[in-house]
Amino acid sequence: MLSYHAGLQATHPFSSSWWQWPLMSKPVWYYGGTELPGNRVSSIVAIGNPLVWWVGLLSMITVAAAAWTRRQWIPLFLLIAFLSQYVPWMFVARITFLYHYLAMVPFIILAITYVSQRLIEAIPAAQKYFYAYLTAVAAVFLLFYPVLTGLTVPRAYAVHLLQWSKHWIFF
Repeated sequence: MLSYHAGLQATHPFSSSWWQWPLMSKPVWYYGGTELPGNRVSSIVAIGNPLVWWVGLLSMITVAAAAWTRRQWIPLFLLIAFLSQYVPWMFVARITFLYHYLAMVPFIILAITYVSQRLIEAIPAAQKYFYAYLTAVAAVFLLFYPVLTGLTVPRAYAVHLLQWSKHWIFF
């Protein structure tokens, strides 16, 4: 296995580098049914929830700052756990894909939770914004559900509601 992975010289149109993963700049497109009647499309794409991944990146930066300035064990643990999964990928020479970041997602969710808890403790009225954020996360999951599962949708749905980046391919 080591020989194969160390010596792999391959390319793939949906490969992405470790620094692209938190931004979801290149999801992996597994399937695309474009020859469907009625200007409809069906896709299966490996993509995260943008509201989790992007807020999670900001939260992990906040956790890193808290670990550095406050020297508290919870943010330090979250930072070490995240980096122990992420940093090794920075040294992998072979092609990699967005799904390699999935091991880091639980830690960014915990970082979101930590930052939200600290914010609510400091400003109790912020709790309603946290619930609004959770509702938005659920709504975005439902919005992207068709391309996570291969459901057939109108092409306009994929283009106008889901293609938040020109690099996100859904058909």
